[in-house]
Amino acid sequence: ANSSLWEEYEIVNDDESTYDEVDKKEENYESSLVTIGNTTEHLTSLLDKFE
Repeated sequence: ANSSLWEEYEIVNDDESTYDEVDKKEENYESSLVTIGNTTEHLTSLLDKFE
């Protein structure tokens, strides 16, 4: 019997490529933090640095 005070959890490693395929199919930008038509020059320069 396990007398531990902590619950046991199973670590599941999901394949990320599955999520990539879902993102490509949906292309849902409604929940995006930055809307396409509302970018400032400062934000644009930041985005350029991370591309």
